Amino acid sequence: MSDLDRRLAEIEARFAIADIVHKFCRAADRSDLEAIPSLFHDGAVDNHVFYEGDVAGLVEWMRERHRDILNASHNVSNILIEFAGPDRALVESRVTVCLRYSAVGTAAFARAAGLAIAGDRPVDILSFGRYVDVFERRYGFWKIASRTAVPDQHLALEVPEGTGMDSLALVRPRRDQDDLVFRLRREVGLS
Repeated sequence: MSDLDRRLAEIEARFAIADIVHKFCRAADRSDLEAIPSLFHDGAVDNHVFYEGDVAGLVEWMRERHRDILNASHNVSNILIEFAGPDRALVESRVTVCLRYSAVGTAAFARAAGLAIAGDRPVDILSFGRYVDVFERRYGFWKIASRTAVPDQHLALEVPEGTGMDSLALVRPRRDQDDLVFRLRREVGLS
């Protein structure tokens, strides 16, 4: 393989890896949990702060945990990709997550996280941390072989009354297949 071919393969790999990182965020935000297994290789493991295990278990844990999340926003930046060979890479991505929990979900999150959050209002949990992933290319496809979510800090903010998204003109986010992005994907023939 020439130096140019190697560099082009690395550029292609960087795009493929970043695409997987971003697809995970969309799947979590839109509660498209059926999409998550396709982002991981068979046998992959995930250590997601409150869950550690295989991908099937991760999906079920997310299904239970996200039931009381009203809105979610996972944002990644600073995706640093270091190749350990032609088929393996260490990927560190900064992640900022904002989750709006219902009052019931807030109580459950507070118990799990050991936080003293009182009240009967929804709460926004703003988390800053990293995904530290080992990616591998198997059978021509880059996917996650292992993921560890490393939290740096959390902020809990009570949602005051009257700060919901009540405008009739607003395109409302949804956490299901009726979200705008999935409707448009079907409309343009991408589903």
